[in-house]
Amino acid sequence: MKASTFVVHVAPRGKDAAGLLRYLYGPGKTNEHTNQHLVAASGDLELAYRGALSNAEASDLGRVVEAVWREQIAEAKAMVGAGRGGVSRADLVSGAGQFTDTEKEHVYHLIAALPPGNAWTDEQWAEVARDLVQGMGFSTGPDDDKGCRWVAVRHGVSARGNDHLHIAVSLVRQDGRRATLPRNDFAKANDVRRQIERQRAYVMPLHDERKTPARSLPAYTAREHEAANRRAARGGSPVPDRVLLQHIVRAAAAAARTEADWLDSVLDTPSVEIEAIRWAPGGRTEVSGYHVRIGEDGLWLTASQLAPDLTLGKLRLAWEPHETDESRAAALAIWRNDVEIPAGEVPLTPSRHLDEAEYHLQEWERELREVDVNDVTRWAIADHEVAAIASAVAVSGGTQTEALAQVGQTLTRQALTHPTAAIPRPVYGPSRVQMAARQIQLAARASSLNSHPGWMAVLQQVAGTMRAIEAAQSARQELVAAQRSAAARRALTGVCGAVLPTFGGDLAGSREGWRARETTARHARVRQPDPASRAPAHINEGAARDHRRGLT
Repeated sequence: MKASTFVVHVAPRGKDAAGLLRYLYGPGKTNEHTNQHLVAASGDLELAYRGALSNAEASDLGRVVEAVWREQIAEAKAMVGAGRGGVSRADLVSGAGQFTDTEKEHVYHLIAALPPGNAWTDEQWAEVARDLVQGMGFSTGPDDDKGCRWVAVRHGVSARGNDHLHIAVSLVRQDGRRATLPRNDFAKANDVRRQIERQRAYVMPLHDERKTPARSLPAYTAREHEAANRRAARGGSPVPDRVLLQHIVRAAAAAARTEADWLDSVLDTPSVEIEAIRWAPGGRTEVSGYHVRIGEDGLWLTASQLAPDLTLGKLRLAWEPHETDESRAAALAIWRNDVEIPAGEVPLTPSRHLDEAEYHLQEWERELREVDVNDVTRWAIADHEVAAIASAVAVSGGTQTEALAQVGQTLTRQALTHPTAAIPRPVYGPSRVQMAARQIQLAARASSLNSHPGWMAVLQQVAGTMRAIEAAQSARQELVAAQRSAAARRALTGVCGAVLPTFGGDLAGSREGWRARETTARHARVRQPDPASRAPAHINEGAARDHRRGLT
């Protein structure tokens, strides 16, 4: 049973339940509707209208839902339509001068949706539907024969990939009275959603219950989602550019000690471009804003369109103690395009980088387990750090990029519930998190999650660190945060389970095989060096960068 957040949207009120039901049971605007069916309803409607419905059957269901309203506005006429003496659809919608707007707008429409990639069972959706209907005051329960009639229809994922549910309610109750709605029904719907979050184990809180407003990640657009789907059809990543760039920029920041290091790391990523778009007053001496994209035809996105903590003002808080005149000049030269950044070299030994990443993550977890659980500031920093590590891993996900990106998004949202503060960096040398992030970046240049068994050990260690953070949250009774962390950890463990069969169950043997091949390849390169590699402009470019970062 997978836990997930969900959102509730109050759609405009309608005048025609039959028309709405025909749409919900129909093919959709772009043939996106699949497996259309009821998951819950008032009375015995769920039993009477099982499975897929034809247009005529969907219309009939709609007329049953709004039957009392039809009887009120056309007393003593049958509910099944004009052909049998009822009110015609045209008259129902237009009113033909007989009805007020309030009388006509009698169909209440709620839409509940999960984030892309998440899904619930019909049984879970049915519980949520009943909770919403009862929480909004439309019904008191399954035996209520005086409340509003309603239906909840599920018909596959949306064009953006969201599993979702439509709830249609007749605002004229079965006892003939009109349902009473609060003045702000949107706020009421979200109050009910929060109640459901507390009651249902599979419903994750959308935001922490705290007085400070929670910040969130900007959502990608339908256009970005469609572009990602086209790329996936060609064998590329199914993750939208906005999400990939969030992880790329965040991972680069995690490994950097200065702004120049960060720029180097971002530009080392294939096909990624970054440009200054705003300068501080006084000339081209300090960049105050940037945008970034993937590929020449990619969508340029500013820092604030990626995440609220990825603006230069926020990132520089962590770099400032380590900046020197030399490092500031190096960053400025990159922003001005005064220097050419050569492509990063492909490491010959991804096993070594993965081993070192695993070691630094182990040491980081050991350090965290010694932190007082009531040191809220340090644990808030740990939330930001584990989100950054998850971003670094997500960029290297291979066929699991989409799943790992979801883990990274969940952890980032949790981190963003804390006010942004500078993550302290050691004065001398890099932190464990920086070293782990850097080693993960290097390993990703020469391997992927599906090709190298060393990634399994890294993911398992990340999960162990997440477990330490989750335990501290539980100890402080931060149940909302602990539930979110647990869901992300389970998702990460699921990725490990999905990839493990690739290596035949013998991770240790597969890792040793990689190490042997890498040793042979390294020795062969030493015996027969590529003459071009001896050119001074290329020999130690990667090593020079790492030396400047202090990561070697």
